[in-house]
Amino acid sequence: MKSLIALKPFAHSPKDKKPKYCSTCGSLATLEAHFDVGDSVTMIEKYCDAYSKKITTYRT
Repeated sequence: MKSLIALKPFAHSPKDKKPKYCSTCGSLATLEAHFDVGDSVTMIEKYCDAYSKKITTYRT
Protein backbone atom coordinates (compact mmCIF):
# COMPACT_ATOMS: atom_id res chain seq x y z
CA MET A 1 0.00 0.00 0.00
CA LYS A 2 1.28 3.43 -0.90
CA SER A 3 -0.32 6.62 0.42
CA LEU A 4 0.48 10.26 -0.29
CA ILE A 5 2.16 12.08 2.60
CA ALA A 6 3.07 15.44 1.04
CA LEU A 7 3.31 17.31 -2.22
CA LYS A 8 6.21 19.79 -2.32
CA PRO A 9 7.41 22.24 -4.97
CA PHE A 10 10.46 21.09 -6.89
CA ALA A 11 12.82 23.64 -8.43
CA HIS A 12 15.50 22.73 -10.93
CA SER A 13 18.93 23.89 -9.81
CA PRO A 14 21.42 25.36 -12.28
CA LYS A 15 23.93 22.86 -10.83
CA ASP A 16 21.81 19.91 -11.99
CA LYS A 17 23.50 18.30 -14.95
CA LYS A 18 20.27 16.61 -16.07
CA PRO A 19 16.75 18.01 -15.66
CA LYS A 20 14.24 15.93 -13.71
CA TYR A 21 11.12 14.72 -15.50
CA CYS A 22 7.58 13.73 -14.54
CA SER A 23 7.44 10.03 -13.70
CA THR A 24 4.16 9.71 -15.63
CA CYS A 25 4.38 11.77 -18.84
CA GLY A 26 8.02 12.86 -19.22
CA SER A 27 7.42 16.65 -18.99
CA LEU A 28 9.69 18.72 -16.75
CA ALA A 29 8.94 18.04 -13.09
CA THR A 30 7.62 20.85 -10.91
CA LEU A 31 6.53 18.93 -7.78
CA GLU A 32 7.76 16.08 -5.58
CA ALA A 33 5.24 13.64 -4.18
CA HIS A 34 6.25 11.88 -0.97
CA PHE A 35 4.55 8.52 -0.42
CA ASP A 36 4.53 6.28 2.66
CA VAL A 37 5.12 2.74 1.38
CA GLY A 38 5.26 1.06 4.80
CA ASP A 39 8.02 -0.13 7.13
CA SER A 40 9.16 3.49 7.70
CA VAL A 41 10.04 3.88 4.00
CA THR A 42 9.21 7.04 2.04
CA MET A 43 9.24 7.00 -1.75
CA ILE A 44 9.69 10.29 -3.64
CA GLU A 45 8.45 10.71 -7.20
CA LYS A 46 8.54 13.82 -9.34
CA TYR A 47 5.54 15.07 -11.33
CA CYS A 48 4.54 17.92 -13.61
CA ASP A 49 1.66 20.26 -12.66
CA ALA A 50 -0.88 18.39 -14.81
CA TYR A 51 -0.27 14.98 -13.22
CA SER A 52 0.21 16.29 -9.69
CA LYS A 53 -3.49 17.21 -9.67
CA LYS A 54 -4.35 13.59 -10.37
CA ILE A 55 -2.35 12.20 -7.44
CA THR A 56 -3.56 14.49 -4.64
CA THR A 57 -5.97 11.78 -3.50
CA TYR A 58 -3.76 8.84 -4.50
CA ARG A 59 -3.98 5.68 -2.39
CA THR A 60 -3.24 2.10 -3.42
